[in-house]
Amino acid sequence: MNLEHYIDGAHVPSVSGQTFSSLEPATNRPALTVASGDAEDVGLAVRAALKAFTDGPWPRMAGEQRAAVLRGIAAAIEARDERIAELECGDTGLPITQARGQARRAAHNFRFFADVISSLGEDVYRVGSAQLNYVVRKPGGVAGLITRPGRRWWPIPTCR
Repeated sequence: MNLEHYIDGAHVPSVSGQTFSSLEPATNRPALTVASGDAEDVGLAVRAALKAFTDGPWPRMAGEQRAAVLRGIAAAIEARDERIAELECGDTGLPITQARGQARRAAHNFRFFADVISSLGEDVYRVGSAQLNYVVRKPGGVAGLITRPGRRWWPIPTCR
């Protein structure tokens, strides 16, 4: 089985064509082949995400609409939490009880940020006696990460 990148709505191999084997923890045998991403792959993904961000509906949606999307993702994760836990257990070797907790945590994280969107409004602050400062919260752009087998996460700066 092959696991490719998901960029611009499609499964694609790495630009370099390089892959690595993901080992099944119980047997230490290859379980699947994974596309090995690098800076070029991240660049493609960031450009696609930036295009989706600028041309898509997200930045123009009301906060409650964005929160509803995040809550929908949380509900979809919860509806599949047992399968997600099984996949995580098979990929990492975690005990199934811990993998179930991680699946539930993923849903919780989406719901948390939906609640943040809903609860944080715009603010006005008086500065001195003649001025007001306004705080307007809106989506800022695209961010990305690269993961490497056996290594730490490599952050990619937010793109604007």
